[in-house]
Parts: sequence; C-alpha cells; structure tokens
Amino acid sequence: MTPRSGAKKSPAKEAEAPQAPASEASPEVKVPGSFPAVDAAFPAVPVMPEPPAPREALELVRSYIKKCRHAFEAGYFDDLERAAAQITAQAELQGWRVVEGMARYIARAATARDPQAVMDLMPDLESSVERVAAQVEPKISMGTSLGDNETV
Repeated sequence: MTPRSGAKKSPAKEAEAPQAPASEASPEVKVPGSFPAVDAAFPAVPVMPEPPAPREALELVRSYIKKCRHAFEAGYFDDLERAAAQITAQAELQGWRVVEGMARYIARAATARDPQAVMDLMPDLESSVERVAAQVEPKISMGTSLGDNETV
C-alpha cells in the first residue's frame, strides 16, 4: 500500500520498500534520443495502407453506388450517408475529384434528409464514375497506372 501524499513513511517501511536496480532507467534519468515533451506533443502517426488499384477502387465505388440506391429506395438515409462517405473516401484516395465532390454532395443531402437532392445527384455521380472508368480502364489495359500527379 502506498502512502497518501503528505503522509510520512515509517523508517521500518522505508527499509522494506523494494529499490529499483541502478541499471533500470527511472523517470528522472534522461535517455539519449528520448524527448518526452516532443513524443507527447507529436504522437506516432499510423501508417496508412496503400490505396487499392484503380480497377479495384472502381469496383468498390460501383458497389457503394448500388448500396446508395438500395438505401435510398428503402428510405435509410443513414446507410445512404455512410455509403456516400465510402465513395468519397475511395475517390479521394484515387484522386478522382469530380466523383469525390459528387459523393460528398450526396452525403450532405442524405444528412439533410433531402430526397429530391439525392434523386438529382445520383445520376450525376453514376455518370462521373463511368467517365472515370472510361479513362482509367484503358490505362490499366496498357499496363500503366495513374500516377500521383494525374487526376481524372
């Protein structure tokens, strides 16, 4: 049992307390290369996984569009919002800015529970995905992939 702050230890208890070996680093000992203030201010950043290949991303986006359609038809705006957010994330990873923007608008419309806006935006999202597919798939068949600087 540890004494409360302000409480004094008896001499007998001080003798019984285990002492850390001198080789172990205590909090007061500074280890070279260790910067506690910096470590606390800048926690480790998780390593992000590689984005999927463009063909895989297209298939994911198309499956999320189907989920959007089903959720909209069933009136599940929360599911629609999540599916649109997944499209936004995939499009952002691939650099497909138009698809990303359209999906973001649909997610906002789903949050606002605006069925008319969703109905107006879904065809635009689908056509923008097909335009991306038309540009990406020939590059895949030629053996090249979209570089970081190329956006569709």
